[in-house]
Amino acid sequence: MGIFFRRTAHPWLENNAKLLNAYGSIISMLLAPVILIGGYFAFVQIEDHFNAPDIVLIFGNPEEPRFWVQNPSAKLAREATYQLLLFNLSAAGERGWNLNLEIPTADVGFIRPGGARGPWAIRSVVRQGSSIEKGNHLFGYGQVWCPNCANVRFFWLYVHVGSIGWYAEIADDEINIIEETLKAIASGSPNYLTKIGELVPRSRRTSMGRTN
Repeated sequence: MGIFFRRTAHPWLENNAKLLNAYGSIISMLLAPVILIGGYFAFVQIEDHFNAPDIVLIFGNPEEPRFWVQNPSAKLAREATYQLLLFNLSAAGERGWNLNLEIPTADVGFIRPGGARGPWAIRSVVRQGSSIEKGNHLFGYGQVWCPNCANVRFFWLYVHVGSIGWYAEIADDEINIIEETLKAIASGSPNYLTKIGELVPRSRRTSMGRTN
């Protein structure tokens, strides 16, 4: 049967080779734009992923602590949002914890490439703003994100109001222990300054500046 097929099919293929080649060329011509368009859209999606906006938090002025939401990327950030959870470690709160400054989450809108929103004084956005006094120790973390951003970023913040302060991005492998770390420091721990000092190496800290 196999021999019969080869003897009868082969002449047909020879006789119609040009026709088959023509059909193949037509199909290739029709598929080429589809393949090119598909490849283009795949490239655009990959490019958008790697060139997505990436917003960060910036803190400054320990005399009157304030912050900005900055977009250092080359893409527009839409619906940029910040969330801060800060405690006044120099004041008592509820159930043995230090005082939660109660800062509402806020959508700050769009941020142009290289631009920023803010600054906002921490005292102006907290519900317990009147509790912040010179000499108080503030500690907690903040996070920023947007729907089209490449990342959600987290930052530790420490301020000795009227003196010094620093902030530091939280590493990816530390994000899942933020709550545990914060509880160990802000739940009335008497040695909170030692724990904060051990939390982030000096090489990873960004200074808020110093006031005299």
